[in-house]
Amino acid sequence: RQGPLRVAAAGLITPRDLQRAIALVIVAAAVVGLYLVWVGGVVLLVVGALAIVAALAYTGGPLPYGYKGLGEVFVFTEATPWPADAAASDPGRARAPVAGVVAQVLVQPGQAVAQGAALVSVEAMKMEMWLHAAAAGTVRAVHAQPKDAVAAGAVLVELDLDAT
Repeated sequence: RQGPLRVAAAGLITPRDLQRAIALVIVAAAVVGLYLVWVGGVVLLVVGALAIVAALAYTGGPLPYGYKGLGEVFVFTEATPWPADAAASDPGRARAPVAGVVAQVLVQPGQAVAQGAALVSVEAMKMEMWLHAAAAGTVRAVHAQPKDAVAAGAVLVELDLDAT
């Protein structure tokens, strides 16, 4: 198995000791959370309670969602509107939606692309996000190659847009 050492499975601590440690961490988070509720309002109580349930259900309980790839759904839904807004305001530039690593580059300078054509993919948090041409044009420049680390918002591909 890959990943961090599982202390209870490795026999370093008993499952009961692990449960006590989890409870201690949740109590500590709740104490800090109560201060935040006092300062920020009751809505933070709901957010905090949901965070505790999410923490416990991530790899525990009868249906642990951590093994179903559902954490990535949040990343996808939060990352998706940003590139759409950026593409609408600057269709000649494909920008990285989040910080990550370039997985694939499908275009090269001088290549004609249709609107919607896949240009490049960026991987972040075990998820691959494809950037597509917002409009038809010709690739002017490619500023990334596979395995490059990129910052959120970095211009990865520039297009000369076709005249309409």
